[in-house]
Amino acid sequence: MARVATFAGVLLMVLAAAFPLAAQNDHGIEVSVFVGGNKPLQDLNTVPSATFKTGIGAGAGVAVILDKNLALRLDGSFAKSDITSGNLGNALVSNSWSRIMIGADFVLRFPMENGITPYFTTGGGAVMFKEGSTGSLQGRSPTRAAGRFGAGLKFPIGDKLGIFGQANAWVYDFNQSQFTYFTKVQVDMALTAGVSFTF
Repeated sequence: MARVATFAGVLLMVLAAAFPLAAQNDHGIEVSVFVGGNKPLQDLNTVPSATFKTGIGAGAGVAVILDKNLALRLDGSFAKSDITSGNLGNALVSNSWSRIMIGADFVLRFPMENGITPYFTTGGGAVMFKEGSTGSLQGRSPTRAAGRFGAGLKFPIGDKLGIFGQANAWVYDFNQSQFTYFTKVQVDMALTAGVSFTF
């Protein structure tokens, strides 16, 4: 958890330092909210093929637009994403899981004359899981560092408002000393759509 706090602190300092630069160059700060789904592309193990189910959630973000082609983005989201146990027996306290995802990206933007902006992202973050409790057994809360990359498309609605859709792939693994039965590197695809406001 200390690593996540340090990571988030560094990202906030970077964004705070970038605010005057964005204002000086008259580019802007973009705030967004979004909803979406989280789809695992990989099982948690080979046998008996336990996997996370497709989850749904929502989140918010802020980006500093440094120039027309480059931005820095920080976002966070929550998703409910249960596990299909795959006959793991007592290995799981509960099949009910949720996750909080915090990440930051470099955003490469390609605005077109009509205002539509395709963009590509690369960065990293952390995925914080929460396993549900059952009776007197308390669920676990693993936190995993993750890399991510993705792409999106933003459509303008007036001067300040826009709508967007994007896909982000999160890549991480589990601590094998705590989850010996989660043996595969995880690749999760987060598909989101939302609204942004630039000022």
